[in-house]
Amino acid sequence: MLAKTEDLASAVSEWLARFERALGSGDDVALTALFLPHSHWRDVVAFTWHLTTNSGRDNVVAALKQYGPANRATGFQIDHRRTAPRNVTRVGTPAIEAIFKFETAQGRCSGVVRLVTAYTKRFTPIRNAASCFSGGSLCTSGSSQPSPRSD
Repeated sequence: MLAKTEDLASAVSEWLARFERALGSGDDVALTALFLPHSHWRDVVAFTWHLTTNSGRDNVVAALKQYGPANRATGFQIDHRRTAPRNVTRVGTPAIEAIFKFETAQGRCSGVVRLVTAYTKRFTPIRNAASCFSGGSLCTSGSSQPSPRSD
């Protein structure tokens, strides 16, 4: 398990850079290499304008390929205004947890990534949210997108 905050941040930054390149290029092989077979991605209105969960590497990659190009997500980086990357155990699995930020064509967003420490080049769950979504309430974002649904 990585111990120093700098080492944790380096591992997360490297993964985010690889993710951004793979997402931007639509490269199936590169995207697939970033996820474990049992990965999850929860979108909280940032990509789909819905609350959606995709489970399993193939489903995660398919959803990212479906929604990624239209959103033009860029600028994935650790959000240094938030909790620093840290070692955690989630569902009995040691991981590096980090809060990151990025931008889409619709606005600024944030997310949480958990890199499984045995595979610091891959991760299991991810969650991202439009920055206007906080604490269960949706702020006005000035976007022309339809209001997010909670189904």
